[in-house]
This record gives sequence, structure tokens and C-alpha cells, in this order.
Amino acid sequence: MSRRAYHFVSKVELVDDVKRMVLDYLSLSADLQALCLTSKSWNPLATEYLYRKIVLDVRACDGQLALFHRCVDMGARKHLVHTRSLSLLNIPRWESGAISPADDPMSEVLRKDFVLQILQALPSDKLGEFRYVAQSNESLNANILGLLQEHQQAIDRLHMSHGSVRQLIYPRMRCVTAGFQGEYEQTHGFVQSALALPVLESLSLLFQEGWSKNVHDYWRGGHHVGAFKDQKIVARILMLEGCMPEAFGSALPQVFDLSRVTKLALLDCKSGLLQHLSSSRELRNLVDFELRTLEHFDDIASENARTLFVRNKSLLHLRLHINGLHSISLDPQDQDPPDTAPYLWPLRPTLKTLSLLDLYREGDNMHFAFPNSYELQHICSQFSALEQLGLSLYDFNISAAVVEERHDYLVQCLGPVGKLKNLRILQLYQDRVSTVRIGRHPSKPRVNIRKIHQEFATRFFQWAHTQCPLLEVLIWGTCEENYHFKAQRVAEDEMKGRDTSYCVVERAPQECFVKKVLELDDGHFQIVAASVTRSQIRDDFPELHILNYDTGRYVEGRLADEAVR
Repeated sequence: MSRRAYHFVSKVELVDDVKRMVLDYLSLSADLQALCLTSKSWNPLATEYLYRKIVLDVRACDGQLALFHRCVDMGARKHLVHTRSLSLLNIPRWESGAISPADDPMSEVLRKDFVLQILQALPSDKLGEFRYVAQSNESLNANILGLLQEHQQAIDRLHMSHGSVRQLIYPRMRCVTAGFQGEYEQTHGFVQSALALPVLESLSLLFQEGWSKNVHDYWRGGHHVGAFKDQKIVARILMLEGCMPEAFGSALPQVFDLSRVTKLALLDCKSGLLQHLSSSRELRNLVDFELRTLEHFDDIASENARTLFVRNKSLLHLRLHINGLHSISLDPQDQDPPDTAPYLWPLRPTLKTLSLLDLYREGDNMHFAFPNSYELQHICSQFSALEQLGLSLYDFNISAAVVEERHDYLVQCLGPVGKLKNLRILQLYQDRVSTVRIGRHPSKPRVNIRKIHQEFATRFFQWAHTQCPLLEVLIWGTCEENYHFKAQRVAEDEMKGRDTSYCVVERAPQECFVKKVLELDDGHFQIVAASVTRSQIRDDFPELHILNYDTGRYVEGRLADEAVR
């Protein structure tokens, strides 16, 4: 009698704690979480995670807001007990370098009704975070604010780019984003909101355009002094966005407790704001500083920056995205007077993150490479603690040269980076749109931009493996497409039916690469670049945050980006 072996495969059921690690710690994407709903075993936990954080695009008539409203009506209401965060995004999305308009925009009345009904379906005091982001002047309806005030008093993270936040500020509040537009909000309204704030972890203030003479007179006349008395706004993280009156800038040391600020961001502001802040002796505990402005960076601005850096030598993370940044040399041998060190030099011993982007454009609106080769040599020699570095290189069109030659050139440009033994991530702020003039009868086939960039990333990682052993991430390009004059003209010619064969528009996406070390069958190792997404970089390297600040020029894009992290 023959014996037959039977192999029984038992079903292994993961305990809930392990499932939570898969859904939360491993940051499983929303699509894969939704797939887990089809499993009877995973459904309860997947439902909890999917409904915990709700992000809705509220622009389109038949978009996410309408679909979610329909889901709530059809039985999803019971799952809202899991909801802790609600974000309403009323801004255009950037897709493939172009704004994605709402195909059929939703009326303000219908949007208000849908949002009200969803808020009414939420159990009371469940929301910990509420976010409303808009690029237009559309504020939230008063009824929506009233419903939030009455039924969601557990909110401790409030982010509203438009509309008054005063009635939603509670003593437990930790993080606040508030936008101010119009004479009242920019004067008395600001003071009232500021006086209502508790001690905060984070405060972001967005000053919209339209500062009138009355607003200037209000701050110039010192009307705020009596209101604040000895009280000041206290926040560890402070972001100021927008052009403020000169008198408001000079009042900042009286309005804010700057000694408590450790992270400061000044966005789209006047350069004079840096002067007012650098002169404050209280602002001396910064570990993170960001300055982004289209105002020209001149000798005065660089001296103000130097003063700030001397007083904050413990600064670890620095991002300067400024127009004309190249006009003030970082070469120690090119200083005036000769014995003066470059304005960045006070930070040499400690700086871990350095992001330099010159917003100046020339020619067809092409970027201005910065720093130059001499400056990069000195930076890499002096800033040995750097772990994150962002810069832009001069590049030439791919179709106009041999690919290998271009790779050799770029690696040669990055040669000084080999001195940074602690470097972990490098971002190259290269333009994503360019044009290649190929003649009336092109003889060369179009190139595969993504393939070429991955080949370069592999080549770069192979070179850097022994030079910078900790370097694991390379980012090519910016999140937002650059506007290119010639590319725009080619697009217009194409729309009018004109011949455009004389010029090819090259479009490259932002690309993220990580280093992979593969063991081959013969025992040798091969180094390659693997293409990954922005979210994968954030999940796998949470301490590398340089990518979080590359979300385009408008702060609304950054606020929306934070909502989906």
C-alpha cells in the first residue's frame, strides 16, 4: 500500500496590532487600504484608517465632495465615528505641469449645503483637525463656522487660508493657520485673533494682498500697543506669508515672543522684514529658518542674514529661495572687504540642511545655476555636517549632446559633493520644461527623458557610493513646472495649426531615486537607482524633510500638500 504525503496549508491570521502596523506604520496607500475592505478580516481596521483622515477636493460639481456626500447618504455615515481630520481643498491641482481645472465647477450654494450635511453627520467633538485651503477669496460660510464652533470643540489643529478663525480658537489649540484680508481683518481683526490665541506649537499667518492706506496708518500709529500691553503671541513654529506694511514688520518684536521661536519661515515677503527680525536680540534660538521672496537679494539683505546667523549659530536647517541670490558671492576669496567671510559662514559647524535656489530667470525664463563651481567647492569644504543639500546646476539640452557626455559633465559638476561624508539626500532644482531646436527635418529620434534621468541617477550613485556612503536619495527637478517662454510660443503655434517641427518641447517630471545595492549571482554587488514616489521618500526617510518645502511658489500648495501626507 503506497503512502501519499499530504501537505496542509494552514491559514495564518494576523493579530490586530500587526494589521495596524501594516496600515499605519508602513503607511499603506489609500488605494491599498481600500482593497483591504474586500477582506472580511481586514475590513474593520481598514475602514477605521480610511475614514480617520478625509481630504476632499470641493471644486467640481461631480467631484470628491459630491461623491463623498453620496457615500454618507448611502450608509457611510456610521463610519464617520472614526474621523479625526477633515480637509476641504478649494484650489486647482497641478497635474503634468498644468493646472487641472474643475470640469464643471460646483456652485457656492451647493458646496455649502454638502459641507453642512457632512458636518451634521459627524459625531460631536470627534475632529482634532480641520483644514480649509483656497486660492480665491472664497471664505467658509458663516453657518459652517457656526456648526464647527458648536459641535467640534475638540479641534486643536485649525488651518484656514481664508475667513476668520476667531470663533474657532479654543484653549486647547496647538496649531493654527489663519489668513487675513481686508482692512478690518488686517487691523482690529488681527489683534483680536492674536489676543485669543493660547500658547501654540505652530502658527502660520497669511497676509493677503490689498493693504490699504488705513491699514498702514493703523500699524504706523501704534494702535496695537495698548491692546497687547504685556501680552505677546507665543509659538514655537512661526510662518509669515505675504507682503506686510513696513510698520507691521517693525512691530513684530512687540507682538511676538521671538525668544520662543525655534522655526521661522518668511514667504513672499518684503526683504525689509528680515531687517526687523535680525535686529531683534530675542530671536536667538532658531534651529530652522526659511526665506523665500522674489525681492532682489542685495548687500543689505546679505548683511541682515549674516546678523541673524551670527545670533543663531545653533541653526541646523536653512532654506534660501530668493531672487538674485547669485549676486552675493559665497566665495571667501571674492569678498569686499577681503577679510570678510561670506554671510553663510557663521553656520559652518552645525548646519545639516542647506537649500539654495536663485529665483532669478533669464533668456527664455531658464533658471540661473547657483551656486557656481567655486562656491560649491567652498561650501562642501566648510559645511562638513550637511546631511541635506539642494542646489541647481547649469545643464544643456539632452538632444543636443551625447547622453554619456552629459552624465560625465553633471557628475563632474557635483564632484565637490564627495567631501560631504554625512550627506544623505541631494536635490537638484533643475527646470522641468525646456526646448530643443532640431531643424526642419529632425534626424534624431526623441529621447526618453525619464530613462535618461534614471541612468544618470544610477551613474551618480555609483560614483557617490564610496565618496558619500550615507547618500541614499537623489531628487531631480522641482515639484512645480517652470514657465518657459519659448515652450509657450510653440504651444500657441501648435494650437493655431502652424508648423512646430523646428522645435521640440521637452517635459520632465520631478523624479525621486533611491540607491539600491544588489548582490549578483557571482557575489559581486551592483549599484542602481530605483525610481520611487515623493510619498515613499517621506515614509521611508521621515527625517529627510527637504522635499516637503518644494511644493511650488504659493503657500496654498504647501498647505494642501500637508493635508495628504
